Amino acid sequence: MSATDDNESMRERALATVREAFIAAGADHHVMGLDPGTEQSELLAIGEFKSFAESVWSAERRVEHLMISEADRLPAYVQNRFADSAAAARWFTVPNWFDGNDFLGPRLVAYIDVQAEGLRRLVALHEIAHLLVDSETARRGHSSQWVEAYRGLMQKYLPPGVQTIWDRAFRETSSKAAERVAADPLWLAHLL
Repeated sequence: MSATDDNESMRERALATVREAFIAAGADHHVMGLDPGTEQSELLAIGEFKSFAESVWSAERRVEHLMISEADRLPAYVQNRFADSAAAARWFTVPNWFDGNDFLGPRLVAYIDVQAEGLRRLVALHEIAHLLVDSETARRGHSSQWVEAYRGLMQKYLPPGVQTIWDRAFRETSSKAAERVAADPLWLAHLL
């Protein structure tokens, strides 16, 4: 494979990742826009968001520590990575974890950084789904593994029917995106 072919392949993968994110966000916005006061889309205080996310994390039998931070309290260089995202999830090894009494050495920690508009149950589940399928070294984005993890979380932790509505919105958004890509293969390339 030549360098040009390799660059083209990387660009195609990047475009596919951007399109997957666009589709997932479109489905989320559709679900939250149907009835803004409902359980999945209700705006929460940071303490309520943390409590909900931590209860889901625990119910999923995750033993790693889950850290949740408000994006507007993070350094500017971290805030700049958000662009149009309401939240972001990542894994990180803390080199020397302090438990309040002692330094315990390296510890893998799950992080969710959330902006004020992302303080919603649906957003918490969206980010937890990323943590369930990602690792510190491998990010799967909005892949089919992420979709299945997210659907499962919605089914367990949101009112009946939310996941079904999301599925329909996801299919419709995917179909429209496929039409756009067929008409313009570089659709959304400006976001790269």
